[in-house]
Amino acid sequence: MKRVLLIEDDEAIRLPFGEILRRGGYDVVTAADGRQGMVLFNEQVIDLVITDLFMPKQDGAETITAIRRLDPEFKIIAISGGGQIVRPEYLEPIVASLGVKHFLKKPFTGSEFLKVVSEVLCGSPLSPGSSVSSEDPS
Repeated sequence: MKRVLLIEDDEAIRLPFGEILRRGGYDVVTAADGRQGMVLFNEQVIDLVITDLFMPKQDGAETITAIRRLDPEFKIIAISGGGQIVRPEYLEPIVASLGVKHFLKKPFTGSEFLKVVSEVLCGSPLSPGSSVSSEDPS
């Protein structure tokens, strides 16, 4: 079972999307900020990191940079709605410059989320017939 580290400061996103990952067959650990995420990353075997970009204490860019120093090829998905700071479409080049190939703009559905996770971890989308409950928190 692949272990995913979900780093997201917004509990209203972290909890339901952590559950979506669990229902999708992944072992999930969660963190509310980049500092907590890096502690978990260094303590456990993690296969994929999903991180928000704008968080208190340590933002996603700092977290991605720290992971890249340890493993330049590590699988990372960045997520952000941009919030009041910047529009999401301006974030894609920034994320790409950090070596992250997968960026999800909030809001996204549970199905979209699982599809990207599956593509990153397995190199292919969810198999036909795989689905997420209609209770997607998007």
